[in-house]
Amino acid sequence: MRPTWLFEADVFGRTAEPLKAEIRRQGMVWHATRQDLLSRGSNDSFGGRRFAEMECVIACGCIPFVRHILDKRRWSPGGWCNLENLACSAYYPHFNPWLLNRRHVITTGIEATNHQDAIFGAYARDDKVFVRPDGCQKTITGHVVKRSEFASAIAPTRYNAETKIVVAEPRPVGCEWRLIVADGVVITGGQYLDHGEIVTEPGCPANVHWFAADVLKQVSWRPDEIFMMDVCESNGELYVLELNGFSTSAIYPCDYRAVVSVASDMAVRCWHSRSDSA
Repeated sequence: MRPTWLFEADVFGRTAEPLKAEIRRQGMVWHATRQDLLSRGSNDSFGGRRFAEMECVIACGCIPFVRHILDKRRWSPGGWCNLENLACSAYYPHFNPWLLNRRHVITTGIEATNHQDAIFGAYARDDKVFVRPDGCQKTITGHVVKRSEFASAIAPTRYNAETKIVVAEPRPVGCEWRLIVADGVVITGGQYLDHGEIVTEPGCPANVHWFAADVLKQVSWRPDEIFMMDVCESNGELYVLELNGFSTSAIYPCDYRAVVSVASDMAVRCWHSRSDSA
């Protein structure tokens, strides 16, 4: 028993090619499809074979694609993308001592607009703040905005009274690394940005790995069985930048062998667990 990997077509581009090659190297298969094709019915056929109702599948793609599989199929695990746990309001309290956005407020777009002066008084640097969505859905783009740009930057969040945003003190960011955490352990990682510019390098410095391992040792809470932890450098110190879903995030140069092997073993374990309880 080995899982089949199912990618959403045209989502991760070239970044997914090394992962797909490693899947094949380890004797497994992958297929690409689209959400609209999945929505047409439950008789899903890929590569000339129809998937069973309880197929062992790892889905990778955008959030709607992965959530469609998790909600509409009984495949195991289907994917790893716990939207509730990956909201900033869910994981920030657990990781706050190590967060880059340690000084922040989570509020609604409406409240932020109504209390703009108070927010800038508490969190602004040079009359600028950092804003980002609370949840995984990209209602707004995470970026630094000036006071004069604030209202327009968060405008898309004001249409729903429950839509939350994060407003934080802006801080300089140097290198950024994406680490993959499985069963509470960092299995691999790689650099993907340097001062906002795309710079991909496999692996990460030892101090980055040690930092993440130490944080995970002190924080018992996990958003999912396997997830992404983005770590960054700011003024010579390391911080947790954000957490992301494994199935909905690009995997940058790293130890692809470990990623495929560990994720596949976890998928099989999940499949056996669900099959035994069915």
